[in-house]
Amino acid sequence: MKSRNLLRYGPATGNGLTATVNTDGSLHISGTPTAQWGGIRWPQELTVFAGRTLRISSSVSGTSPGLNVVFDIYDKDGTVEYLSGSQSKTVPADATSVQLRVQTTLATPEPMDFDLKVQVEEGVSATTWEKPDTTDYLGGVGVRS
Repeated sequence: MKSRNLLRYGPATGNGLTATVNTDGSLHISGTPTAQWGGIRWPQELTVFAGRTLRISSSVSGTSPGLNVVFDIYDKDGTVEYLSGSQSKTVPADATSVQLRVQTTLATPEPMDFDLKVQVEEGVSATTWEKPDTTDYLGGVGVRS
């Protein structure tokens, strides 16, 4: 299968959160983040995204206070551009890395327990969510940005 959803993710633990993959390929995330901006991330394969115009979209069911779902694009100078909400951006050809990040924005984090369908796809219009081709990628690690 070749999914429109270009992301890869899988089980992860970090900063008080645990992510597992549901049978439909969505993420289940639970726990209480240890600090504001605390969360988990999945580095992505840069060659899949470089030079492409991408759109991020997500839907959540459950308890997700302060949830922030972000696709980070790092350039050669270490500057990061954020793709979040329902934005579209072109990943520069000279980007050095990209990652999916799930975190809390709350200064005093609260417990979370939710299912997340997140999609990064080529183009400027969102389509119906599809399970990514890779949902067993163990690259999720703690992050605090």
